[in-house]
Amino acid sequence: MLNPSAKSSDRKLTLRAIAEPDLDQVLALDHSALGGLWNRDGYQREIGNDTSALVGLWLEPSAEDRKEAHREKQLIGLGCVWFIVDESHIVAIAVDSPHQHQGLGQLLLLALLQNSHRRGMTRATLEVNCNNFRAIALYEKFGFKQVGIRKKYYPNGDSAAILWLNRLGWPQFIDTLQQWETTVGDRLHQHHWQWIPEAP
Repeated sequence: MLNPSAKSSDRKLTLRAIAEPDLDQVLALDHSALGGLWNRDGYQREIGNDTSALVGLWLEPSAEDRKEAHREKQLIGLGCVWFIVDESHIVAIAVDSPHQHQGLGQLLLLALLQNSHRRGMTRATLEVNCNNFRAIALYEKFGFKQVGIRKKYYPNGDSAAILWLNRLGWPQFIDTLQQWETTVGDRLHQHHWQWIPEAP
């Protein structure tokens, strides 16, 4: 979805599947945003895996940056989901610190849910730190409900909230996805992002 009112000054985003040449940027983002969730082998296992989807969010350099500094696309977000029978397990969503709280996490979550719906999944689940109130609010905005707590789930002793979304298999869920796409697009536009979608 491209916003027809996007300005030439808007920052352009591309959402696509992560490939092996992207791994250096993936590991750098993992280190800064996730504290070293996986190593190179861990991410490499997800690339081309039929039972998962690993997507990246890329900031396109401006024409001036590309000309003067030979800058390439910059990875500023990633998301990963595992497909287990008819369930989607969202295992990672990360956004580079300077670009947080601008709708990019919503875009990544939307992409993972769209992918899950295309795969025929009927529900989605995830764990999130009980102290991460912003993330919990994001998931609840997308219809996730808390169903339990995993005590001392994280290495630092923090507990995790277990969240579920149970309506992915409903025929009308495609309408919900389209509504969320419009909402996410509006949020991105408010922060001068222009989304250039590619199939993840």
